[in-house]
Amino acid sequence: MSKAKEAAAQKAAEAELEARADVAQKTEAAESGADPAKDVETQETAETAEPRQILFVTAPAKGFRRAGRFWPGGVTEVSADEFTPEQLEQLRSEPRMTVIEAVT
Repeated sequence: MSKAKEAAAQKAAEAELEARADVAQKTEAAESGADPAKDVETQETAETAEPRQILFVTAPAKGFRRAGRFWPGGVTEVSADEFTPEQLEQLRSEPRMTVIEAVT
């Protein structure tokens, strides 16, 4: 694949990851069934709940192994809790992958 095509594919994957992260956050808010701006009790609960870190990982089309698992081509959504700090650093520093982190 040419460098221009790789760059375009990477940019498209990053846009998809950002969109999925946004959808995940909106879905979490919708599933809670409450509007924190209108419900003080919900707002207090949201402030005391532990945040959950989600990773949206894009791997090359053929996929490959990194951080103790196989990553298929495309976007994969996983919880950061599944990895050790060392494995998270491997994912973040891998130049062939794009990692977008979201907190819900």
